[in-house]
Amino acid sequence: ITYNISGTGNTDPLLEQIKKLGEDVDVQIITNIPSRFETYYSSAAGEAMRSRAKHNIEVYLKKLNPESFPTAFSISFNFFNHAKIIGTENIVYIGSANFSNESKQKQEWRYWMAKTIAQASAKDAEQRLEVLSHERGFYPMLAATKLGRSYKPEMPTIAQIPNIQQQYAPQLAEIAELRQLERLGAAKQRWRFLLEKLPQEQQLALSQYANAQNWFELGVDASIIAKAWNYIELRLPNAYSNYFDIALNNLTTDTKAHVSKTFAMAIARQESAWNPMAQSSANACGLMQLLPSTAEKTAENQQLPYNGGTDLFKPLNNILLGTAHLNELNAKYPNNRILIASAYNAGASRVERWLARANGKLAMDEFIASIPFFETRGYVQNVLTYDFYYQNLQNKEKLQTFSQEEYDRLY
Repeated sequence: ITYNISGTGNTDPLLEQIKKLGEDVDVQIITNIPSRFETYYSSAAGEAMRSRAKHNIEVYLKKLNPESFPTAFSISFNFFNHAKIIGTENIVYIGSANFSNESKQKQEWRYWMAKTIAQASAKDAEQRLEVLSHERGFYPMLAATKLGRSYKPEMPTIAQIPNIQQQYAPQLAEIAELRQLERLGAAKQRWRFLLEKLPQEQQLALSQYANAQNWFELGVDASIIAKAWNYIELRLPNAYSNYFDIALNNLTTDTKAHVSKTFAMAIARQESAWNPMAQSSANACGLMQLLPSTAEKTAENQQLPYNGGTDLFKPLNNILLGTAHLNELNAKYPNNRILIASAYNAGASRVERWLARANGKLAMDEFIASIPFFETRGYVQNVLTYDFYYQNLQNKEKLQTFSQEEYDRLY
């Protein structure tokens, strides 16, 4: 269904008919909400336009409230201009009427367009995938795999500034002291104040310095402030490496296989950006964002020490429990990081429903794209990409983009 935000009501009868479908019919709507509201309507003269757009969005969300439809009915809200209509055998993307040339440059659009074009012109599709495969991100990695080639993202080197520590010695000493006093919030504020007006080359040098001091969350923060998206080494520091080794050696499992170190680190990086004190609105805590209830159950199952929620803010304890929980999910979904990461983020019960809905008809890329939760969809893509980057950064002999269990099966 294409549902228009304009509020004309032309599609309302169709929505009413869909509500009458039986529980055995599975329906998905993938919709758009304008992501550039402020950009489009930022002038004082646009007050009427702003008001009208706000009203239309409210109407739009109310009409597409998932609770007003049968349980087999799912709606995905997409907060980016996505596409107009791209169809493969099993999935259709529906996008906004104000689809722009900028949207056409998005990696996701370009990948699916190449896959669609392949039905008419394999050569054209291959050329599009070839160009995409030289970029950074999940869809470039997928494009390289589709072409049967190694994925080699660019990793630029960081210009060395020898006296960076001396240049900002008083500020860095204050930050170090705050961290020793476990005033990590104050230390982060001071760090951002130091960085915000510096040129990028100094921001990069300080990010590198922070990682060398094991201030991993500050190193990541600096890479974000510097918009250093291509500097993978700064964005993904080799944080708490020894703790992950301990956790993996400590695993008790009936099978020989267990989750890899790079995958566990990718999960932690995505979950907390290496902030050991991270705490979500749902009360997920620490580096690997564990709920206290999950931690308690995992500790009992795996015979690990756990003395309550405060343990989750201790890096080693959190990594021991988080890695053990990942391995429990690996037992359920052997060597399939897509399903493991989805379950870690959204819960195994939801993953089971998504698999039942897909009914063994979706290729790997289609299944990931069909995940109805925007957050989980992006989460899975990031974790798989971060895993590959960590393999690269840790000089693994055989770099793996996707396992056979992930890529070759139907979901």
